[in-house]
Amino acid sequence: MGLVTYLPDAIEDLHRIWDYVADKSQSVEVADRLIDSIDDVASIYVGQPHLGIPRPELAKGVRCFPVGSYVVFFLATTHGIEVIQVIHGSRDIPTHFRR
Repeated sequence: MGLVTYLPDAIEDLHRIWDYVADKSQSVEVADRLIDSIDDVASIYVGQPHLGIPRPELAKGVRCFPVGSYVVFFLATTHGIEVIQVIHGSRDIPTHFRR
């Protein structure tokens, strides 16, 4: 079984997402569930990273998958996947993608 590794930009994204959702919904439980869902879905891609949607226009090897309104960007590694960024799907992805 591989590992899901969250790179620093992705960790920052998740903190911002949690803060926003907790504030908007006025519920830390709702924010916790969203972050847990992202982690749960990422765990699926550890064993099958090829299921991710290729995004070569962003960077070599980048793939993504949706979780609710968010898009999770990752790279496959020999040990699992590295989540590099999490962006709200309504944003202009190429403009907000950092690599």
